Amino acid sequence: MSSTSSKPLPLDASSAATYFQTSRLLFRACKDTPADSALIHRSEADTSDHLFASGGIQKPENVKRTDEFRKWLMNDTIIGIIICLLPDPSTPDDEPIPVGTASIDAIHGPIHRGGMIGISILKEHRGKGYGEETIRWLTSWGFKAYGLHRIERNYFSWDEGAGKLYRKIGSREEGRLRERYWFNGVWGDEFVMAVRAEEWDVVENKRRDPYGESIIWKKQVQRLVEHQGDVIIDGPSFAYYIHKLCLTTKSNARNALEALPTYPELGEAAVTWLNQIESFGLHIKHIYFDGYLPPSKTSTRHDRLHKNLQQLCAFRSNNANIAWGGSTATLRKKIGTTEMKHVPARLTAIPAAPFLVPVVMEALRKSRFSSVTTTVACEAEVACVNDREPKDIILTSDSDLIVLTPVGRVMFFNDLSFGTIEALDDTLEGVYYSRLDLASKLNCGDLLKLAFYMTRDPHLGIKECAKQASQLGFPSENVAQKYAQFKETYATAVQYSAFACVTEVKNPYPALQSTLEILDGRVSEFVQQWLSGLNTAEFSISGATSHYVSSQATRTMFLSFLIDDPTRASAWRVGSDIRCLAYSILALYGPSWKMIEYDRRGERMTGVEVALMEQPQSLESTCNVLTKDISYVISQDDDTASVNEATSHDKWKLYLLTSMLRSAVAATTAIPDSESILHFLTAPSASYSWPHIHLSAQVEGHLYSHRILQQVLAVYLCGDIPPHPQVDVQVLQKLYNALKALPAPQTIFTRAGGGFKLESDDSTMRLNTILDEIYGKNDSSALTKQHEEPGNEGFERQKSKKRKKGRADGSAVSATDRTGNQSNGASTTHNMFALLGDDW
Repeated sequence: MSSTSSKPLPLDASSAATYFQTSRLLFRACKDTPADSALIHRSEADTSDHLFASGGIQKPENVKRTDEFRKWLMNDTIIGIIICLLPDPSTPDDEPIPVGTASIDAIHGPIHRGGMIGISILKEHRGKGYGEETIRWLTSWGFKAYGLHRIERNYFSWDEGAGKLYRKIGSREEGRLRERYWFNGVWGDEFVMAVRAEEWDVVENKRRDPYGESIIWKKQVQRLVEHQGDVIIDGPSFAYYIHKLCLTTKSNARNALEALPTYPELGEAAVTWLNQIESFGLHIKHIYFDGYLPPSKTSTRHDRLHKNLQQLCAFRSNNANIAWGGSTATLRKKIGTTEMKHVPARLTAIPAAPFLVPVVMEALRKSRFSSVTTTVACEAEVACVNDREPKDIILTSDSDLIVLTPVGRVMFFNDLSFGTIEALDDTLEGVYYSRLDLASKLNCGDLLKLAFYMTRDPHLGIKECAKQASQLGFPSENVAQKYAQFKETYATAVQYSAFACVTEVKNPYPALQSTLEILDGRVSEFVQQWLSGLNTAEFSISGATSHYVSSQATRTMFLSFLIDDPTRASAWRVGSDIRCLAYSILALYGPSWKMIEYDRRGERMTGVEVALMEQPQSLESTCNVLTKDISYVISQDDDTASVNEATSHDKWKLYLLTSMLRSAVAATTAIPDSESILHFLTAPSASYSWPHIHLSAQVEGHLYSHRILQQVLAVYLCGDIPPHPQVDVQVLQKLYNALKALPAPQTIFTRAGGGFKLESDDSTMRLNTILDEIYGKNDSSALTKQHEEPGNEGFERQKSKKRKKGRADGSAVSATDRTGNQSNGASTTHNMFALLGDDW
């Protein structure tokens, strides 16, 4: 199913029969008959009409001019029609009554795909809405059937009523020709109005769907609770809607990468939008985010990742020598006007920012909406349905919620609009859908069956689908089997994690539960899988059941899709050791299981098994080394009150970058030269290349790998999980303390792919020192050779040779592996962070 949309081209017999008509009007071709000639003559001779519709000198109409206009309407327009009033339903055999003419005339030549609408309604039929009805139909026909790009309709200053009508149906004022016409003894202006195809889609989506109910809220000083319910928000849908709103402010961007909203913009827009919603008297009851997706969603998620990869590969191919100076567009103060809903197609050529959902969640948790923002052990939409009351409104972008919500109202983000032309921002308008009302209007009791038929044939009209769904049985056994499979996907979609089901009635783990509710969705899903595979008796909690609640032998992590260079190894490869540590900490408990990460491998998405640490001693050693590495940069002895926030962030930036470089060396991944690193950290607003974008993605992935580890440690140390007898809990506690101050992605990165900037001159000086230490003052040229542009035939071959030789050419980066052992190659210090000095 889908939300409201423009009327598609008719592809079934029932809708084709009514295509050239609206609810009241019929549109037919102009004919070479006395009747049509008489109609046109009446229309053209009506001076009251032409005084407003034309800026020309008015003269009495004659038969010759009428005949010329009729021939033009028939032969020289894109479409020329006679507007007819449909007969009364009680007398269906009556002939339609002609009430006027209308046309779309080609302008500026066919290559430019532009049209100009003309319309004339007979005097006795004006003021009844026939003109608006006709213009809407003609505009839709011009865009959907004929493929026009823009449609114009001008008006004159002495006809302001026409201007209001054109604005109402989506046209925008593009210009004003001052004192162009002499009218009735004074000079008058001509206004240029037009609407483009993309804008018309937005206009049509705003129109009230016949199967929904319109609702309008007015601004209020305080909430009126007597007659309206609360609002429950589908968090992931909300995040992507905010992303779309922010994209509409980037119309001047040169490409989709430059148009990506910054992380601070996304967070600010989310909070601003919710504040506006509540200013109309609505109350946000809950904002739910996915914390667990059932295994039945695996193929859907894999397909989505593959689609993202296809998008990125196409963008990389079309922008091999991308020049990016940073978008100058800034976030508009007003969020939610109709303008915010139009996104140029070129700006959606790449996937959304990789950490969009966590960034929006983080912003909400730092706002007054913190108490209503929750990660749940199921899909967000399921939590929305289970939480609703009959008068509540669920805000989403997923039309499945209409099927899943037996009682209550569902509203789509795209159906919400702020304000009117006359009073901007004074009203909030929307359309909601009720499962019961929809079933009644369609005379279809089984909406799931209706959704099945709509999915089978998207081109079939909804009425025809409802007709099929209302019939008993199925056309064939094959269709019946496919419906059973379709129905099963909806049944599995409402699953909670097995652990959540066990603890649903009573909550024996309050500390654990409160920790789970603030995890990022991907981390929550992994933890829920782990908890569902545990023997709950191991927790030694009174009343816990003594059985494995899930026998699933595989745990999965769908890594966020990074915007990196698809011609190179995935940016997630660096940081794999950090994520492995996170997975291994939880693998100490319960039966053995395999860990699968879904990520890009070349130009395909696939799952790869992670080799977990099996020995507790190795895990302890790795934790100690990582704690020491972080502490060299973020000293635990610092007086936090005296540490400037910018300085603290600079420390983390330096740590992440140098740690990433070490991880890249360990993974035999080519690293950039020192000049590129310096440019990355000191000039984030300069023009970027694909190597720069890839480096940014590597650091982003490395940061989020640490965030995964941080949140896993929070679960382990929450107090409800007994320490593993073979692991010193103090070792894990020290590592968690070191990671507690890890900044969120939006704090470090302004935007995806954009790098970051050091805030202080002292930090830049220390960066130079670090780079000299990592690369070697006299031997950075050897490393520079590794940083070859993708597409160079020697690029992969050189990397392959280095793997086979174990980097024995003497140009290896000095590094320490995660167990504290020195890596192969020249060494200048035991730990690359020691040079930062005690004053850090």
